[in-house]
Amino acid sequence: PFVAKTNAVMAEHFFSLGKSIIDLIQELKNHSSLVLSPIRSGIRFSDKELKINRSSITAILSKNLSDNVPVILSGEGGVGKTAVIKDLYSFLNGKLPLFVFKAIQFNNMTDVDNLVKSYGDFKVSDLAGAYPDVTEKCIVIDSAEKLSDIEDKEVFNIFVTTFLQHKWKIIFTTRHSYLDDLRNMLVSLYGIAFHTQNIEKISYTELVSLSQA
Repeated sequence: PFVAKTNAVMAEHFFSLGKSIIDLIQELKNHSSLVLSPIRSGIRFSDKELKINRSSITAILSKNLSDNVPVILSGEGGVGKTAVIKDLYSFLNGKLPLFVFKAIQFNNMTDVDNLVKSYGDFKVSDLAGAYPDVTEKCIVIDSAEKLSDIEDKEVFNIFVTTFLQHKWKIIFTTRHSYLDDLRNMLVSLYGIAFHTQNIEKISYTELVSLSQA
């Protein structure tokens, strides 16, 4: 029983010829890293790195990962929404589960499990249920404004509902132009409360400060 039940996941990983949930988790970690790798949260200038300080927002996000209340991270295009997610990902440094999906991945999808089937014979519910004893776990839906392009949102609805049922924190990044639509969707479809965290455009004072760094 200790091997077959209590540690079934570990036993499957080491003693089965097929892929295990641990393999899926590693593949999705790699996927998240690839999604975030092109994002630059700083600019190299001479021998220095110029970086807009968004540490206060990162701190708020990391502090509230266990409350399971979805967060909408909003701002104008190019203001650094995904860069904040990259900073959060680096801050967690693999200590807590955080997986990133692009909203465009749900376009033309007829089965929610297709999101993970390319990594093996898995279901989305396998991933959602993979951390039953972890209270701080996060899914990011990046560029949520792209959800407006999806004709049939049923697959996305199933995805969100599955992770909410398993007590995951969900962070949406979106442009201001889609903020109201996303708010209405969260309320009408899921009947859930949510937080909104806005990222302001860089101010003149910040620009001057960076130029003098």
